[in-house]
Amino acid sequence: MFNRRGDGVATTYQFLICDAPQTPCVVKRRPQIMETTSSRTGNVAHVVVVGEVDAATSPLLESSLVEMVAGGATVVTLDLSGVTFLSSSGLSALLQVNKVAESVIIQTGNRLVERILALTELTQMFSGPEIHER
Repeated sequence: MFNRRGDGVATTYQFLICDAPQTPCVVKRRPQIMETTSSRTGNVAHVVVVGEVDAATSPLLESSLVEMVAGGATVVTLDLSGVTFLSSSGLSALLQVNKVAESVIIQTGNRLVERILALTELTQMFSGPEIHER
């Protein structure tokens, strides 16, 4: 279960199941933080993503990228070198942005992101013949 807040911070709640009624249950909270920094030059939106892109944070990323495209950006460059986790929800967000933008270019330098894009055969979709390393 998670609580998504509008400030880009989503908190995941992990519930521990008690074996006995007298055993105290502990609830742990672990913040899931994703930060984005964006700028725009003409019709090109530049976005740097840092942190975890998962089910809790990917809707925030997707909506901000789609808004940039709706605002006139036709090319989106994503610097994912600071991404520490990329789930299928994160991939789905990238695919949704790819549908509305003329071009989505992913810059990595991050083996995790490169491997996920290669395993899912999405490398060429986002950058042409190869992922652009920083």
